[in-house]
Amino acid sequence: MARDELKWIFAETGGGLERGLNDAGVFTFKGGIYRYLAREIIQNSCDAQYDPSLPVRITFQLENLGASSIPDVGGLRGAITRCTSYWSHDVRATADLWRATTALDGPTIPCLRISDYNTKGLTGADDERNGNWYLLIRCAGSSAKASSAGGSFGIGKGAPFAASAARTVLYSTKTAAGDVAFQGVALLASHKDDRGSLLQANGFLSNPSGYGIRSENEIPRIFRRSDAGTDIWVVACIDAADWKNELIQSVLESFWPAITLGKLEVTVGEDRIDKDSLESYMRQFSGSEDFTAIAYYEAFKKPTLKEISDLPEIGNCQLYLSIQDDIAQKRVAMIRKTGMVIECRQFRSPLPFTGVFMCLNDVGNERLAKMEPPRHDKWDPNHPTEKANTKIHSVITLFVRAALKRLNPVDLSKRLSVPGLERFLPDQDDGDLSNWQDGNTKGESLEPIAQERPPIIKLAIRKQKPSIEPAIPAREEDSAIGPEIDDEPASDRPRKPSRKVADESDVAASQSPDGTPHKAIAISYRTYLADANSGRYVASIHPAETSAAAIIRIFAVGEDARSQERPRSAMTSSGEQIVISDDGSIGPVELVKGRELRIELLSDTTERLALEVAANEAT
Repeated sequence: MARDELKWIFAETGGGLERGLNDAGVFTFKGGIYRYLAREIIQNSCDAQYDPSLPVRITFQLENLGASSIPDVGGLRGAITRCTSYWSHDVRATADLWRATTALDGPTIPCLRISDYNTKGLTGADDERNGNWYLLIRCAGSSAKASSAGGSFGIGKGAPFAASAARTVLYSTKTAAGDVAFQGVALLASHKDDRGSLLQANGFLSNPSGYGIRSENEIPRIFRRSDAGTDIWVVACIDAADWKNELIQSVLESFWPAITLGKLEVTVGEDRIDKDSLESYMRQFSGSEDFTAIAYYEAFKKPTLKEISDLPEIGNCQLYLSIQDDIAQKRVAMIRKTGMVIECRQFRSPLPFTGVFMCLNDVGNERLAKMEPPRHDKWDPNHPTEKANTKIHSVITLFVRAALKRLNPVDLSKRLSVPGLERFLPDQDDGDLSNWQDGNTKGESLEPIAQERPPIIKLAIRKQKPSIEPAIPAREEDSAIGPEIDDEPASDRPRKPSRKVADESDVAASQSPDGTPHKAIAISYRTYLADANSGRYVASIHPAETSAAAIIRIFAVGEDARSQERPRSAMTSSGEQIVISDDGSIGPVELVKGRELRIELLSDTTERLALEVAANEAT
């Protein structure tokens, strides 16, 4: 088959659902694109390791391809142009589509080539529904990976599209058995063809049958694999002047355990990161803003205290704690079998410490994987369902806190009580240590370093003007809302949850077209900054009453005033996108009394904001 037979094909909707440009699987990874791209791609490659005795190797290379090297690039431009025409009423979609057209107009197109080695390649035919090729190319919201694998949701495949201005990715694979496959995928928006037929948002670069290319001679030479593994080509990758450093920093932050253990080697441009060069790169990036990986790396390499224990539910685990000075995080990096850092949880201690928790056994790995949301950045006790894994979460918390108790030689029975101090300290105690016995720990235990004097605790307290908002009197049923298991940093929590109604400015901003104010809904809430790099915040809302259609508004609060924020995007904890109006209002959403609504927000600024939340009836 000649190259010119490869065409971009968008099937008709057949009266089905129209889709706009805001694909949830793509927007999940907006903000910190290269950080998430590295995490998703590398963990998927590690899951497909071929020879366990050798490391998985992954390369990231930016290549400027001639426009003619990309099959049917004219057909792709035409589809984007038709999308622009069809969605001309949507200002934001039109702007994004214009950028996509511009990115494909030049004589050369920047493409990020991501290649892995010592992997199995993508197996299965185009219609083999449990095969890896089918699930990556033809299926949305599903994955054939074992539940212990890193990317068990099938959502991580949206990360490369988030990095493409043209929302287009090309895939080329070769299996260990020598089978090959090549196909392109474009995630655009519904549009009409020249005959006026409505077409689907997803398009495929393929032969006339719509399937991938299965003959090596028919694959354009530049996209052929010479050995087993997979190439992912991000077409018209979003310009990032510092893309190399962003990728390297993400690799160091997320995969230093896999590299340290000899499971992974990563090359970014001309930089090769393996277990021999890792420490050098750690030192090189140690001065970068928000780079904390070196603290965890050193805690693992030179622990003050090491604990090994068989924990209930998850089996054999290891904990490394190190007393540090300038680089202490007072957090513990949580790591499982993939060798990827899932999250860094904060724990209270009077000592300046950094810790590393590892669960590398198969049983624990599988159970912990089920606690991870699509971005694999947390072990959530309420995932996949509410309170489904609170026991595992508590077991880990008690294990760490018991070790911290042994690390600290200070007599905790002699305490100084300072009235009112609890208002400024985080409420981080996630369990009762009375049922946790020191005898549960076995294995190596290093002598803790003695402290000559208690550490000095510095509190930065900002004076705030008293709120003029009338508080809603607490009702008996309101007191049933109990404490949440919460390991978010105290510094990311501007204040404790409060229950209040809208003030006059709230009412003025939430009126019907005829000027009638919408009814305020009583809520308690908590907001915190989840990712400073991407400006991702989380709002945890607990309604005191039920509303079938509520509007949520977010306010940035300063010393003397507050202003309503318009988030770049908003989604529920399950990944469902929420509509944002031009005035910044979010919703309508359903609020159910006593049931938490957790909303993830992306802000247009990376500055830390203190956020307030207000809710009103939509109608």
